[in-house]
Amino acid sequence: MDHQDAEWAVHRLVMEGLSDLDARSDENWAARVDHLCGVLLRLNPDVGRTLAAVVRANAAIQKLLLDLIACSPDPPSQQAIFDVAAWLLENLYNDEASSRPVLSGVASQNDSVRTAMINTALKAVLGLRLLRTHPGTELVLATVEGGVVELAASSATGLPGVRIEVDLADAVGHWHPGQRSVRTPPPDWVGPSETSLVQSAPIGALYNAAGEVLFGWAASEAVAELSVSFGVSEEYKTFVVDVHPVRPLHNELILLLDGSRSPLADGVRRLGAWLSTRCDGEVLTPPPVTRLPVYSTWYTFTQDIDTERVIAEAARAVEIGCGAVFIDDGWQRHADGRGYQGCGDWMPDQAKFPNLTATVGSLQGNGAAVALWVAPLLLGQLSDVYPELRDFAPHWQPPLNCYVLDPRVVPRSAPLSSVPACGSSATTASSC
Repeated sequence: MDHQDAEWAVHRLVMEGLSDLDARSDENWAARVDHLCGVLLRLNPDVGRTLAAVVRANAAIQKLLLDLIACSPDPPSQQAIFDVAAWLLENLYNDEASSRPVLSGVASQNDSVRTAMINTALKAVLGLRLLRTHPGTELVLATVEGGVVELAASSATGLPGVRIEVDLADAVGHWHPGQRSVRTPPPDWVGPSETSLVQSAPIGALYNAAGEVLFGWAASEAVAELSVSFGVSEEYKTFVVDVHPVRPLHNELILLLDGSRSPLADGVRRLGAWLSTRCDGEVLTPPPVTRLPVYSTWYTFTQDIDTERVIAEAARAVEIGCGAVFIDDGWQRHADGRGYQGCGDWMPDQAKFPNLTATVGSLQGNGAAVALWVAPLLLGQLSDVYPELRDFAPHWQPPLNCYVLDPRVVPRSAPLSSVPACGSSATTASSC
């Protein structure tokens, strides 16, 4: 076990030891605090003294919070208690040693102390099992309101990261925007996924069979790429969420944690509304037609479409209640066969749609909204704009037989002579 692994192991021992300390039900609570401190001192006397001070400070705050909650079960009173927790955290973390006597001697471990105490507060508010920060991450408890908590994570490198574990309890599913048909919570070892402007969103909700949100979460960065891992820890019977940016951020990463046990639809709506407030610009309101069924040409005709077929099928679709027609891949030039080697111009195929504007007008006149399939970041070698845009497309995708434009950077382009020509041995016959 290397130094970092040993550090994580001791950190988990401290956090789980604190999680197991429950002043409400443990008659030997004070003795268990002393025992945990003794174990830490035996592991490493120097580090142990610091960690033991953290344990005792957390235990004292935990008992205070739990006693207050036990005496004041109604939500308004609990809100006042959460305010007390926020005040304790704020005043125990300032840099003047004289103002935090309970933490004397542990100033060098300020980040660890901060994280440990936030663990204590969140255990009381959300039933959190464990909260762990990535190296160099500073955590601040921003707001606490009615079982919903905001945490601000920052780092000098711009790469803050947070790992959260909650009890699995009676969870049956985890909702998130990219789940597709998968409803059950995955194991935590399946690996991370990425969210960004063009892929999913950093939101999730763990729920039970009654449709209650056991734990909801959201991260404030909907545009930049975030690495997100979530799933069930089979060893600890917890649900894990781990979030960190792929590239440095220019601001802090805010996390919203929801333990209010609201209905799933309400909880997801609240998380989405919160994330919308974190985006620049006005929130876009979907038009009413987006809530109606849509007819897509792909599942009947694939790329073999033209004006007559689309108009005839759209008339039938409107009769059965569809509000829109989605003219899928096949309307544009070079849209024949597999691969996207013709993408980039987005001009209609004159043989199929000699007057696309008139076709769209006819569909709209019959009561259907119209959408055209486009993949604006794909750049194929057969397109007229390929020579002009090639320098902005650093990513070659062999399965798609095209390049991918990247609006964030202008990377070095490969010499055009190194690009496989359509029809060469480097491309398949079906690609052309």
